[in-house]
Amino acid sequence: MPIKNITIQNIKGISAKTFVLNIIPNRPSLLVAPNGFGKSSFATAFRSLNANRLDIDEEDLHMNDENNRPTLEIGYERADGTTVTLRADDHGNTISNQF
Repeated sequence: MPIKNITIQNIKGISAKTFVLNIIPNRPSLLVAPNGFGKSSFATAFRSLNANRLDIDEEDLHMNDENNRPTLEIGYERADGTTVTLRADDHGNTISNQF
């Protein structure tokens, strides 16, 4: 079940960005990119993910604005070839059910 894309919204320097990927399970993956690409925002999104919701510190919200509600979405491909999108925000988390 490879991860095909990750979408991050309103976390640190990212207002909205989709990373198109092909992350294969049980294989190492590296995120290498120039400064300003969003690597630390990417890390903050995953660090803030817990079993129930996305728990972002206020200073890590995009533009430090509490009205910018954070979201993290993961699109992955099932064995039958269908694509599923899971989502976490400050109210819930469907990602933890699968990963």
